[in-house]
Amino acid sequence: MSKRVVISFFICVALAATFVPCFAGVSPNAKNFGFMKDSRDGQVYKTVKIGDQVWMAENLNYKTFESHCYPELDRECVDRMFSMDWLENGKGESPFDLCRIELDSNCTKYGRLYSWNAAMGIADSSCTESCDGCKSLEFVYPVQGVCPAGWHLPSKKEWKTLIKTVGGKDVTSQVLKSTTGWFECDDYERCYDSGNGSDDFGFAALPAGVIASKSDFDDFGGSYGKGSIAHFWSSLERYHDGATNFQLASDARHSGFLTFNKKRDRLSVRCVKDRQEIKNDRQEETVSPVFVPGANSSHRVTPSNVTSTTISSSNVLAPVGEGSLTDSVFSVIPDSIGNLLDPRDGQTYRTVKIGSQTWMAENLNFKTRYSFCYDNDSSNCKKYGRLYVWNAAIEQCPAGWHLPDTTEWKTLLLSVGGKFERNGKFSDAGKVLKSTTDWQGGNGSDDFGFSALPAGNAEYEGSVGYGIDIIEEYGNKGFQTHFWSSTESKSYEAFCMMLDNGNSYSKLYGNASKDYAYSVRCVKDYIRRKNKDGGRTNDAVIPALSGNLLTDPRDGQTYKTVKIGLQTWMAENLRYNMNKSMCYNRDDNNCMKYGRFYEWLSAMNACPAGWHLPSGAEWDILFESVGGRTSAAKVLKSKTGWHTCKNWGWQNGNGTDDYGFSVLPEGAYCGLGGFVDLGLEASFWSSTAPDTSENGSAGYIQFLAKYNYAVYEGSCAKHCAFSVRCVRDEISRK
Repeated sequence: MSKRVVISFFICVALAATFVPCFAGVSPNAKNFGFMKDSRDGQVYKTVKIGDQVWMAENLNYKTFESHCYPELDRECVDRMFSMDWLENGKGESPFDLCRIELDSNCTKYGRLYSWNAAMGIADSSCTESCDGCKSLEFVYPVQGVCPAGWHLPSKKEWKTLIKTVGGKDVTSQVLKSTTGWFECDDYERCYDSGNGSDDFGFAALPAGVIASKSDFDDFGGSYGKGSIAHFWSSLERYHDGATNFQLASDARHSGFLTFNKKRDRLSVRCVKDRQEIKNDRQEETVSPVFVPGANSSHRVTPSNVTSTTISSSNVLAPVGEGSLTDSVFSVIPDSIGNLLDPRDGQTYRTVKIGSQTWMAENLNFKTRYSFCYDNDSSNCKKYGRLYVWNAAIEQCPAGWHLPDTTEWKTLLLSVGGKFERNGKFSDAGKVLKSTTDWQGGNGSDDFGFSALPAGNAEYEGSVGYGIDIIEEYGNKGFQTHFWSSTESKSYEAFCMMLDNGNSYSKLYGNASKDYAYSVRCVKDYIRRKNKDGGRTNDAVIPALSGNLLTDPRDGQTYKTVKIGLQTWMAENLRYNMNKSMCYNRDDNNCMKYGRFYEWLSAMNACPAGWHLPSGAEWDILFESVGGRTSAAKVLKSKTGWHTCKNWGWQNGNGTDDYGFSVLPEGAYCGLGGFVDLGLEASFWSSTAPDTSENGSAGYIQFLAKYNYAVYEGSCAKHCAFSVRCVRDEISRK
C-alpha cells in the first residue's frame, strides 16, 4: 500500500470518529458564512457559500406587491362567524379562510411569501383591462427580480447545481433543512417534532408554508404547510399558469426536488449571488418570426392505404427550383432529388421525393426567435440546422411547405418499409432514414436520401412571453435526433419522430414537452391543398351571413348562424335565461355581448328545438372542416376583443374569423374560483360526459388568447359554468 493511500485511510478513520462524512465533493463542515445588507430597507441577511455558489441563508423579507406574511387563524373571528349565518354573509366561503390575518412575526422568522410575478419583478404580466397596452418585458439572465442588487432569483439550473453539490437528490432534503422547526401531523391532527434536517451546509431551510391561490386571476385563498413544507421560486415559467420551484417537506418522500406551482401561489424566495465571471447566457435572437401568407395551411390531404404502387409526379406540386420529377415507387430508392430556395434568407435545401411526399432532405436553419444552435455554436447550425421549441417550429417552414402532422410522419415511415409495432415504433424505418455518417456507433444506410443527422436536442429554460431566452442544457448530439410534428397531444406536449444511434426503428410519440428544442423537417404542400379561394385549405364553404338568422321561440331572441362543411352552427353564444345559468360577473350587459354561462346539466337542455349541444365528435368535425385542430382557433376566433402582447410569443390574441364563427373571449365561471379569464379564454360545453354521475365531469372545448392557434379539449366538474354553442339537428345527425 502506498504512503498516500495509507495517509488518506487514516484521515477518513479520524473523521469518521467525529461523525463527519468522508466523501468526494464539498465538505459539509466547510461552511463559509457571511452577511449581506439590503440597501432598500436596511435588513441584514446571513449568507453561505456552497460549492461555487453563494446563497442567502435566510428567506427574503423585502416587502413588495403580491407578498405576504403567512396568515394565522383568528379564533375570535371564527367564533363570531359561527354565531351568524356565515354561509350567507361569507358568500359561501369557510370562516377558516375568511378569518386569517397576516402576522409580522411570521415574516420576521420565515420571510415573506411571494407570487411568481412578484419574485420576478413583474408588476403586470398579463394583459388585463387596466393594462393600457402591454409593456415589453425583456429580461436579461440572470433575473434580479425582487432580489437585492448583485443577487438574483435562481434559475432551475442553479437549483440543480445546488442539489448536485450537496450530494444529490437522495440527501438534499436532509442536509439543507434546518435542525429545528419541522414537524409532521397525523390524520388526527396530532403533530410531532419530526422531519428536521441536519443543516450540514448552513442553508437552514425553514418550513415557511404556502399561500395558495384559488385560480390564476384571483387573490390568494387558503394557506397551508407552515411547519411542514417549504417552496422556493425559480425564474423558470412552466406553461401559461405555472412556474418551477424547489420543494422541501418534513416527509422525505415529498422533499428535495423541483416541482411547479401556480404563479399566483405565494412561495418563499432565496436569492443567489451574481458571479462576476457569469456570462449572459441569453440568446441574442432579435429576429422575429416571419409569417408568409398561405405558407402554413393545416388541412392536409395525405395518401391512404399506402401500397407498393407507382405514383405519378403530376399529382405533386414540384418544389421551388426543382426540375421535373420522375415517377417514384414506394420502398424503392428515389432519384427525385431537388433543391428548395427559401426566399426569406436565401438558404437552399436539398429535397427528396419519397412515395407521394416531397421532403426537405436537410434540417431547417431559418433563424427566428426561440430557435438555437447546438452549444451556441453557429457551425452546428450550418451542419445540423437549428433547434426549435414547438411553438416556434409550427410556423417556420417556407411558403408552400409545412410542419408535418403525425399522419404525414406515419406515411413516410410506412413508405420506407417501416412496420408498425406497439408504442409508436416502426421497425426498420430508422436505419434507412439515418445518414451514413456522424452517428456514434449506429450509422444508417440512408437508402432514400432523407439523411437524418444526429442533431441532438436542447431543454429551453425560459419564459415565453417574458423575453427570457435561455437554453439550460444541450444533449445527445451524435446519438439522437427528434423532429417536431404539428400534432399536439396536450396543451404543453406534442408529437415528435425520434431516431437514435442504438436502434434500427423509429419512434413516433406524443409526450414531448414543448419546452424542448428539436429539429424541423418540412414537407411539401400537396397541389390538392389549393382552391379557388387562393390559399384557403379546406372544403368548408364560407357563407354570406345575411339572412342566416335563427329566432328562439322561447324568448324571441335572434342569433346569426353559419354553415361550415356539412354542419350548421349558431354563430353567437346562447343567451337563453334558465336555471343554473348566469352572466359574467352577474352583469346583464355581459350576457348581451358574450352570452350566458351554463352548468353542464342545464346546457344539455338549453338549445332551442331543432338544435342541440354538440358532442365531442361534432366539435372534431368542425375543426377538421376548417383545417385541423392545430390551427382552428385562428380561423374561428373573432377579429377583436382578445388580449394580446407582442412579447407573448408566436401566435396569440385575435383571430381572423374566416368562417364567421366569431368566438369571443368570454371567460368562464369556476365555482369558488369565481369568474375568470375575460379576454383570455373561451370554453364551450360538449355533450360528451364519460362520468355519468350528476356530480361528475363532462367534456369541454377551450380557445386561448395565448401561445398558439390550437384548440384544446378536457373535462371539468359539471357544476362549472361555460358557454354554449348549439348545432342544428337534421344535418349533423344524419
